[in-house]
Amino acid sequence: MPAQGMEYSDKLYKQAQRTHRIVQNLLSFARQHKPERIGCNSTRYCRTRWRCAHYDLRLSNVRGSL
Repeated sequence: MPAQGMEYSDKLYKQAQRTHRIVQNLLSFARQHKPERIGCNSTRYCRTRWRCAHYDLRLSNVRGSL
C-alpha cells in the first residue's frame, strides 16, 4: 500500500477510535441512573394517546368511523 494510503488508513482508524470514545462518554452520561421499572396505568396511557391521535387527525381533516 502506498505511503499516502497508509496515512489515510491510520487517520481513519484514529478517528474511528475517537468517535467510539465520544459515543461511550455520551452513553455513560445518559445512563447516570440505573434503569428501574415503575408501574403505569396502561388504560390511562392508551386513552391519552388515542385523544392525541384523534386530535391530530381532526386537525388534518381526516374523517372516518370506528
